Amino acid sequence: MTDFIDWLTAEMARLNIGNNELARRMGSSNAQASDMLTRKRMPNYTFCMGVARALQYQPEIVLRKAGLLPEASEGGESVTIMEIRALLASFSPSLQELALALLRDLKAFDEREGTASPPTNESG
Repeated sequence: MTDFIDWLTAEMARLNIGNNELARRMGSSNAQASDMLTRKRMPNYTFCMGVARALQYQPEIVLRKAGLLPEASEGGESVTIMEIRALLASFSPSLQELALALLRDLKAFDEREGTASPPTNESG
């Protein structure tokens, strides 16, 4: 699993926001956000809920990324699948159709290249 702080800093870079903006969006102090980002403190539930709010993620995704919830329960979805579902749900219907077409093309490419994983019993 990717380290939570590495994931968070990558998301901040993707969104082009700095430490101060993250803290503002979280409703936190700059010092609290900085302590987490510099690994002086471990992420906790409150911090993760702030990150979820700041980055507009479902809280469960952030809590799983931070290791505060298991990656996936038996028969449950992985955090990656949960994130994909959340992103797709946020798209307009036309973008959802485009995303579906892209996923189908990606699956066909994966199967042609012989890198497709065998089906699992994981639901989702």
